[in-house]
Amino acid sequence: MKRFLSLLIRIGLILGSVAQVLAAVAVDDGLAKFGRLTRGDVAPAFKAMGREGKEVKLADFKGRPVLIAFCAATGPRDALLQLNAEFHDQGLALLLIFSGTPKAVFEAWVAKNPPIDGVTVAWDGAARTAPESIAGVIFGLSVIPATGVIDQEGKLVGGFVGFGSQSPQFASSLLVAAGLKSPTPVSPPPGAGENGPPTLVVGAVAPDFSTTDITAKLVKISDYAGKIVVLDFWATWCGPCVVSMQHAEKVGAATKTQGVVVLASCTSDTRQAFEEWLKKNQPTYPSLVFSHDAAERGEARAARKLYGVTGIPTQFVIGRDGKIVAVNVGYGEGDTRLEEELKSLGVKF
Repeated sequence: MKRFLSLLIRIGLILGSVAQVLAAVAVDDGLAKFGRLTRGDVAPAFKAMGREGKEVKLADFKGRPVLIAFCAATGPRDALLQLNAEFHDQGLALLLIFSGTPKAVFEAWVAKNPPIDGVTVAWDGAARTAPESIAGVIFGLSVIPATGVIDQEGKLVGGFVGFGSQSPQFASSLLVAAGLKSPTPVSPPPGAGENGPPTLVVGAVAPDFSTTDITAKLVKISDYAGKIVVLDFWATWCGPCVVSMQHAEKVGAATKTQGVVVLASCTSDTRQAFEEWLKKNQPTYPSLVFSHDAAERGEARAARKLYGVTGIPTQFVIGRDGKIVAVNVGYGEGDTRLEEELKSLGVKF
């Protein structure tokens, strides 16, 4: 019995490691470095000054994944605090370090902002320039803001500099790669507002539109008349989309002989990014049909104009009669909505 239990534990550890590897693979290679560190490097130790002069050390967070963000005098972005709210229950520690900032500015910010559960704020003591700070000396970062993720073992998962509209998705992808479960993330396409047109409802006829594949060949939904189409809107910059795509590939491979087509329609993205990503990654997804919307990030893109998509990944399951059967917004680990919806259409797994 003891030998059996030991075997189960070892299998569990192996499966856990595999899950970590798969999650890491889902992260874009462009996020693999953080200053002079590369994914898998042990993060160097450092000390900073926290609230009321309390010492803050990276070692204080041993055994927990850390989202470390170097910010300037203006303080952290609201999106970082939102990520803390979404992942805090899973043990995430958010470490905000004011870098290249006078002590008086840090103290003034602390006085105005009460403590938040799971969030640690600190001052690095460099009052003049970023290269003299922890960000510069310890991590080799020459630009702030900069955001990185360190896993439970103290190793770098990845990071990025600057903070734009895609940054929350980058950070979320890195946290998933660190072993946390995605809280069904949705990446808002650039320029997509909260007050966009509503997503098409179940029962509506799926609008046809034209896109092009990697060879510039036209791809339309009507090309697959009589088949079940899983229309998957995604973008190369969207971390959750890439995570979701692994699942879509498994579903596509298991059902293509039953007349199911998974159409991965790249939206809110440039043609160059689409082609570069596909040349590198298409062999990993042999069961998916990839295409690109020439409208790129414009208002005329089909995802927004015809389907009312305001966040990706978003999947539309289209029946053999051309009508929308289901709409899946976002994706989280263990999500089986797509399988259940296809089963309702008679597809067997």
